Amino acid sequence: SLCCGGGGGHAWREIPRAKRLSVLRVRQALSSGADIIATACPLCMHMLDDAVQTMHVDDRIKVRDLVDLLYRSLEMKADVPLPADQTDAVQEVCHA
Repeated sequence: SLCCGGGGGHAWREIPRAKRLSVLRVRQALSSGADIIATACPLCMHMLDDAVQTMHVDDRIKVRDLVDLLYRSLEMKADVPLPADQTDAVQEVCHA
């Protein structure tokens, strides 16, 4: 898969905007109709958010951390109790 370019040192290089991998990735996401780009990589967060800001498309698409999206989805379901037989399993995973 094609990354944002941050892992290849592109975060510290001066590359023309049109040739940045992060700009390419944002263009691909926009053309797919996505309104959120989700990532778990801190370099991708930085690179993709910079591309969104540079392209002035922050009103059309947002870059979000995968953990933040997970948290928000759980927060919306906070009133739904976890089944009793799964409570211990979750506890074990969290402390493994």
